[in-house]
Amino acid sequence: MIGNELVSPTVPFVVVDGSSTGVYVHGNNEGGTVQWRAGEPQVVPASYLYETTPAFWNIPDPWPSIGPEHEAGQYTIPAQRRWEQGLVETFAAPLPEIEAQPVSAAAAPGGVVTLSADVYTLGPVSYQWQKDGVDLTDGASLSGANTATLTIQNVSPADAGVYRLVITGDRGTVTTAEALVSVWDPAAGHLANLSTRGQVLAGDDILIAGFVLDGAGTKTLLIRGLGPAMIKFVGEEKALADATLTLNAGARSLGSNDDWSLAEVGDLALWLGAFPITPGSKDAALRADLEAGSYTAHLAGAGGTGVALLELYVDAPAAEPRLMNISTRGHVGTGDAVMIPGIVVADSPMRLLVRGVGPELAVSFGFDSGAVLADPVLTLFDKDGRPIEVSDNWGDQTEAFTLAAVAEQVGAFALTPESLDAAILVEVEPGSYTAQVADAGGGEGIAIVEVYAAP
Repeated sequence: MIGNELVSPTVPFVVVDGSSTGVYVHGNNEGGTVQWRAGEPQVVPASYLYETTPAFWNIPDPWPSIGPEHEAGQYTIPAQRRWEQGLVETFAAPLPEIEAQPVSAAAAPGGVVTLSADVYTLGPVSYQWQKDGVDLTDGASLSGANTATLTIQNVSPADAGVYRLVITGDRGTVTTAEALVSVWDPAAGHLANLSTRGQVLAGDDILIAGFVLDGAGTKTLLIRGLGPAMIKFVGEEKALADATLTLNAGARSLGSNDDWSLAEVGDLALWLGAFPITPGSKDAALRADLEAGSYTAHLAGAGGTGVALLELYVDAPAAEPRLMNISTRGHVGTGDAVMIPGIVVADSPMRLLVRGVGPELAVSFGFDSGAVLADPVLTLFDKDGRPIEVSDNWGDQTEAFTLAAVAEQVGAFALTPESLDAAILVEVEPGSYTAQVADAGGGEGIAIVEVYAAP
């Protein structure tokens, strides 16, 4: 090595792959080059730069041959201010290592999907993408079938399926994790109204709803935070007495309201079909004209706590930008204090991903494990109160792979496979639905309930 210290001049410290005739040696900085010599003459005329990952001096593919007369014996390598000597011996290159797996994706018809894997190899390898277990070949809309990156142009429903990459080297074959490719149905229904009923407590234990709009243009929304309006459902003692509502885009406040009659949203509520609330009540409401993006609505109490309802209504749900999801964080109790999201699907059938998350909040987001809902149970009901689907411990379900893949596609955070969180993937007809999140053991804690439009 020139201009570089040898990290570990043990014997042997240079290795040759018997089949690929490649050579590498450990080094310790990025400042020099490496030359291979037998005695004084240089064996390989080229010099090679340092690679930071992994921290080896590495001859890149294709590796040059150093000739059979140099495959074993005593060798000398020039190092900074000294010469180090060691044996060259035959070494079997390891299997290729997959450093980044392909990620599930969804696209509209005519769109583009790209799947890729990050693979570290020592020596030559071949790549082969497969769909549903069958080898792919390049064609009019598909390229990269024999590389680490596969691109599907002009996506159609025929492209939906499970994809994986097979990597073959001198020492064997490895296969990536599977990735699901889905195609959005342009005739699918749309989310017209999303709501969540839950407890509003003090401090950070309020109802916080995050939602996403996707597509061009501007969307008119009615956002309501209802406390007194819940009296007829849970009683005056349990309902939030005075609701306050704030709408944010990131750290920027877009508006707030305390006492809905000041917001002048009565005509909009009537137009969107929102149920009437008492004039002059201490409920809260906002009208918002929003472009595509991510937003949060915060429903708190003005000096009190209780059960409340946070609602989102959208005008012209089929037009862009469309409401794609809502996720509400709050304290889940028992009885009237369980968390209940409401969903209204318009126009046509559509698929929904619904999740009730407690333990993952501690694993991935730093919440106190003793403060989160320990074992969420999620139940989806139709408009008549009949249960459609129930989930407890999502990773134990037969469709766990699909649940995880669709979560990737819609941008939901990943759930640990062994977590006790709950998830449902279901196709529903147009209409009204409710979900309920409660603890399997009757406990209480912080949870997030999420509803996503799914491909």
